[in-house]
Amino acid sequence: MNSISSEEELKKLPRPIRKGAKRAPKIMHFGPGAFFRSFVASLIDEVNQKDIEKWGIIAVSLNSESTFDKLEGQDFVFNALSMSSEKNEIQQVSSISDFFVAKKDRQSVLDALSDEQIEIVSLTITEKGYHYNSNKKELDFRQPKHN
Repeated sequence: MNSISSEEELKKLPRPIRKGAKRAPKIMHFGPGAFFRSFVASLIDEVNQKDIEKWGIIAVSLNSESTFDKLEGQDFVFNALSMSSEKNEIQQVSSISDFFVAKKDRQSVLDALSDEQIEIVSLTITEKGYHYNSNKKELDFRQPKHN
C-alpha cells in the first residue's frame, strides 16, 4: 500500500491499471458495492499479492449499472483508501476478473454460477434485502430499488 497524507496527493495518483493477467475467477459475489470492494475484494487482492492463492472474483450487480460503468474502463481495477488517525493508505485492487449486471446479462450470470471453477458464491445483503418470488422460484428484481 502507498501512504498518502492529503486529498491533493490522492488526486495526483495515477489511474488504476491492471498489472499482470486477470486471475481465474473462483469467487462469484452478488452485490459489489463499496463495502464489498473496500473489504472483501481488497482482502482477496492482498492474499493474491502474497502468492498464497490466486483467486479472481466475478462481481454481479442485480440491477444497478453504475458501479459496472465506473469500473469497466479501468478493467475493473480500483483504488481503496484506508484512513486512520496515524496515516492514510491507498491500495490498488485488481481481484475483480469480470463483472456482470444481472438484469442485462442473466445468461452470463447463470453460466458463471454453473462453472466448476467457482468455489465460493457470496452475497452482500442490503438493509432492504433481496426479494424472492416463491411462486416463480426467482428473485424479483423490481423490489425494492437498490442504489
